Amino acid sequence: MKTYAYYRHSTDKQDERQQLNTIKTYTEANNITVNEVCGESEHGDVDYTKRELGSLIERCNEGDIIIASEASRLSRSMDVSFSLIRLVKEKNIFIHIVSEGFILSRDGNEMQYLQMFISASAAEKELKHNRSRTKSALMIRKALIDENGGFVSKSGNWCTKLGNPTGKGLDKARDTYAKTRAERQCSDRIRMTYAFLVELRASGLKLNECVERLNKAGFKTITGLKFKHKASVSQIIALGKKKGW
Repeated sequence: MKTYAYYRHSTDKQDERQQLNTIKTYTEANNITVNEVCGESEHGDVDYTKRELGSLIERCNEGDIIIASEASRLSRSMDVSFSLIRLVKEKNIFIHIVSEGFILSRDGNEMQYLQMFISASAAEKELKHNRSRTKSALMIRKALIDENGGFVSKSGNWCTKLGNPTGKGLDKARDTYAKTRAERQCSDRIRMTYAFLVELRASGLKLNECVERLNKAGFKTITGLKFKHKASVSQIIALGKKKGW
């Protein structure tokens, strides 16, 4: 009989260490010796047969044990969970889920299987939410590129397209942009745009409605372009509040 420690992480190495530490604490407390550590970097909703987890289960013999820090490391979809439970029964192996505190086995009760499904369902919803939030963030950045010619990333880089900025002269380009943008932001034109926006918002108009009214009145974005999305409207409102206009 062999015992395998299994972890699945994203690009964050710290998450890998946390999972292994959780497993180590569990095995030491239960006098379990780990014979092999198996890990991978892959999405949990991917078919297990295309992951290292599938290869690991295939190598398992009757009575072998797989230990994972939590259920979401094994599966973030209901379909994968169904397959794992089926294999546990067919091969007569054991899967220990540390954080949730249950063991999947051939002779396990229905409550253990239910716990696995509940954990997988929650993880699946979280994954969909994160992907939706990422998609929304990309849409906002694309809108800023269309209207302003680019956006400032979290690291302070000026980006004119989606993806990580590269190439020589990045610092110079960033400094030039910052100087030019600061001058535009403090212009009388932007002050007037902000004042007009305050009136529109006070009248109860939503951001997307303000876009249409701004264009009809001839106002432009910070970079002098026509308003297309509410993201640029929000930028000017935030700027005005920050500068106390």
